[in-house]
Amino acid sequence: MIPKVSVIIPVYNSSKYISKCCRSLFGQSLDSLQFIFVDDGSKDGSLDCVKNILSNYPKRINQVSFIILDRNSGVGTARQAGLKDAKGEYIIYCDSDDWVEALLYEKLYFRAKATNADVVTCGYFVDASDGTRICQTSSLVNIDSFSFSISPQTGALWTKLIRRRFLEETGLKVPLNINWGEDLCLSLEVLLLSRNTQSINEILYHHVLNEASLTYSVSTSQCLDLVQCGSVIEDFLSEHGLTDYYHYQLNWLKFQLKQYLLIFPQTRDIRLWKTIYPECHHDILHYKTMMYLKVSSWLVVHHFPAIALWILRMRDVLSSLKHR
Repeated sequence: MIPKVSVIIPVYNSSKYISKCCRSLFGQSLDSLQFIFVDDGSKDGSLDCVKNILSNYPKRINQVSFIILDRNSGVGTARQAGLKDAKGEYIIYCDSDDWVEALLYEKLYFRAKATNADVVTCGYFVDASDGTRICQTSSLVNIDSFSFSISPQTGALWTKLIRRRFLEETGLKVPLNINWGEDLCLSLEVLLLSRNTQSINEILYHHVLNEASLTYSVSTSQCLDLVQCGSVIEDFLSEHGLTDYYHYQLNWLKFQLKQYLLIFPQTRDIRLWKTIYPECHHDILHYKTMMYLKVSSWLVVHHFPAIALWILRMRDVLSSLKHR
């Protein structure tokens, strides 16, 4: 029997969080599921944690498979390896340090079947380590009005149920040479080519931010990985004759992709930032972004880097005071 949904879970040194993730997955209300855990060279016994939890869910045992990569190859390779093994009518990804509500896959699947959708999205929580929680509902039905945003609402794969046949027909894949932002590339491409995208305005996924996450340990090489996504999307738009239609959206995307070269003190490089995607500078004052970032970016472009740096450093100070 073909599973209704294949859930692909890339795993890398996730033993601290993966037990909660697995309990939420194996406790799903939808019976017909396939779970694919792709171990990307973990050294902390992450898969042993998965197997220990699985022993408490005997009805799920035959639904679970494991792919073990020989070495740490990056999350893009892990995502693609899982996709190759997927047998479900629909596929979805889940990050191994996140967790999901019990009705998530049932609600997404039956909305997809009822509407013959290629993609169904839902809302999500951002759960911070200090106990705070931010909610974001989903509103991605109209492809002509959605933003090329790097936020999870648009850019994350974990809130998007995707018809597997649609991926096969379009040939869309996760880029293998990008390990930070690779999900943004596939997510945007899927949304752009989807013939029918539906949204459930319920919050059913929990994206967990923890101190070990990339957000808190971002490096320059990771920032440059993210920057590459702009070229991937630009090539995609050109291939499908969409460049002119999405010209402004593409420039907005490029601006977002390089912003971490200004935002994070450890990766701040004003000169490098200025050389990347200069075509997006024309509309800086029109972008919907944080005012300090908009002003400092404009100052860098117009040859006032010292003032821009002062603003960015003041932002660092205020941010550190806020988190004391």
